[in-house]
Amino acid sequence: MTFTLSRIRSWLLPIALPMLLQGREPQTPTIPPESGQSTLKGQVGDLMVAPTRLLFFGNRRSAELTLINRGPKAATYRITFVEMDMTEEGGTKLHERKEKEILGSDLVRYSPREVLLEPNVAQAIRLQLRKPADLPAGEYRSHLSIFGIPDPEEAKAPGEKTKPDKIIVDIRAVFGVSIPVIIRHGATSATATLEGLHVETPSAPSDSPILTFRIHRQGNQSVYGDLRATYLPRTGPAEEVGLMKGVGVYLSIPARRVRMELQRQNKQPLGQGRLQLALLEMGTDTPLAQASLELP
Repeated sequence: MTFTLSRIRSWLLPIALPMLLQGREPQTPTIPPESGQSTLKGQVGDLMVAPTRLLFFGNRRSAELTLINRGPKAATYRITFVEMDMTEEGGTKLHERKEKEILGSDLVRYSPREVLLEPNVAQAIRLQLRKPADLPAGEYRSHLSIFGIPDPEEAKAPGEKTKPDKIIVDIRAVFGVSIPVIIRHGATSATATLEGLHVETPSAPSDSPILTFRIHRQGNQSVYGDLRATYLPRTGPAEEVGLMKGVGVYLSIPARRVRMELQRQNKQPLGQGRLQLALLEMGTDTPLAQASLELP
């Protein structure tokens, strides 16, 4: 019996997807975390998704995720829950479920689970929250992953023919996007601090300096916000030199390390003065945490 590489079967996709997602940055919207709305779209291939984070809080029991196929051909997408944890570097890794642990996927039902989208057609994925009466207060999270299903006919190599004496297996990349689904139940809160600010000197004059620091989270829920770095020179006006939107620290870690590129509008290096860093409530100028660094 001869073994050759050919098409990956659909039953392998749920196994392959978590490995492909491992190490990717979780996506969060540039909106206030309690608004439950987003105009930010995450794009993977020809698929556009909005919003890029779903939050259930208070009396909210339902939500919708919109998928739009921007490509020239019809495409099939599968939707499934994947459990992931954030790393201290801001990436993700597969979550190892603990005994009797409750996850976001245990509390949310959704449909449909697979869609065929024609070009420029939108499809709503409807989610419904179902909380048991004895659910402990806290935050629960899972990632809803949407990934494309390869077309078997297009995956065939030119001239490929099915032969009864061969087992054909083809390993192909599966592209997808993961959307955090978060449930906050009962009394939850969190605070944040910014610590360990340090500017790495660029190795070449054309390179930008890098601000490194840590976001420390305290409390029983995640922290989300926009990071803004402002340069205050000894003389002259203040200048924004860095911006990172939708930065989160999930409940699975107490702190996250961040690297932010700093760049002045006139491309000049940072001189004497002070660097002000703020973690802002997403989409606003309300500070959640602030810190500063004196520049010699």
